[in-house]
Amino acid sequence: MKTKKILLVFSFFFIVGLMSCASKSTLIDSSMREIRYISGLIHKIDRKVVELSDGSKWRLNRFLITSNLSEVLIVLFEDRLQGFMYVNGNKYFLEPQTISIDFDIDFLTRKSFGYLTIIKSIDMNVGTITLFGDTEWRISGYYQDVVKDWRAGTDIIISDDFTWAINLPTYTKAEIKLLTSGR
Repeated sequence: MKTKKILLVFSFFFIVGLMSCASKSTLIDSSMREIRYISGLIHKIDRKVVELSDGSKWRLNRFLITSNLSEVLIVLFEDRLQGFMYVNGNKYFLEPQTISIDFDIDFLTRKSFGYLTIIKSIDMNVGTITLFGDTEWRISGYYQDVVKDWRAGTDIIISDDFTWAINLPTYTKAEIKLLTSGR
């Protein structure tokens, strides 16, 4: 009887251990929100509807005035096809123009994972950025010139492997390294 209990407890912890290995990495910063993102080019604009070069069509919350081939960065919340798009430094909320099951699954599997957050402060003297969850990140020396135009209060994406930061309004990317965690 005692052996059965020990085996049951051992099995339970073994299964919990396996599940923890298979789960996604935990967020480093409480202000981070898991997202999917993609950069692309505008193929066609019709008032509030934008077609991208990948064939996807998106309905925006307001009229878009820009040219074809403008670069865009789309951020999709979790596993939904809703989010926002940055065009020429401006933020537009969006949703897909048409949804089909195949489009939904295929489209989402082709996107990059990352974490959306906001810059709290930047210290260019030491080459660090601090996020709203109070994590501090070192900017690689090569990229310090790239981030000189980044500002506090700006939306950024931290890559899923925590090695890159992408400034959404400026489309600039910098290599980063975690220095201190905000937990």
